[in-house]
This record gives sequence, C-alpha cells and structure tokens, in this order.
Amino acid sequence: MHHTRESETLLIPETCILPVTCTGPPAGSTGSGAETKFAMAIGGGLDIDLGHGISLRPVQAEYLLQRECCDVEVRQGVFHSYGFNDNAFRYSAGIVFHFGPHLGKN
Repeated sequence: MHHTRESETLLIPETCILPVTCTGPPAGSTGSGAETKFAMAIGGGLDIDLGHGISLRPVQAEYLLQRECCDVEVRQGVFHSYGFNDNAFRYSAGIVFHFGPHLGKN
C-alpha cells in the first residue's frame, strides 16, 4: 500500500476601491485530501561471497507497481472507473559489507 497526502491553498487578492485602504489578508480557500492505494515490489538478487564479511552483488532487480485510481463516471446508470498502473523497474549492483558474529569467518 502507498499513502499520498496533498494540500493546497488558493489565494485571491483582496479587491479594494480607492480611496479605501485594504488592511485584511487575501481571501482564499484551502483544501486537503489523502488516499491509500495498492502498491507492491517484487525482485531478487545474487550475492557472491568474497570472504571476510564482503560480498559482491552483481545484480539486484525489482519490479515496482503502484495502482493509480480513479475517475468515476456514471453513464446510463452504470459506474465506469478509470485508472492506470504506474510500472517501474529498478536495477542495482554493488558491494555488500556484512557485520555481526560471522565477520572474519571464511
């Protein structure tokens, strides 16, 4: 699951008629909202042990999915939902340092 929160403030400048001076803050409106949507990540990698608590990770790949939803429209008494998936792929590689009681064992 992923959670998004947004807020916005729309400021409208105060209209003044001369010779009256404007002393109040600008008028406006504020809105906010939050949504919780489906998300997942799946993947894996390969570690090659080099000894002394160090490993080489030549590949780690992950697929990420976020479901973005929805505009809902009613046509002829039927609800139609419109949404899309946000798909991403992540690849990384590197060196891994292991800490703990196994450090130094080969």
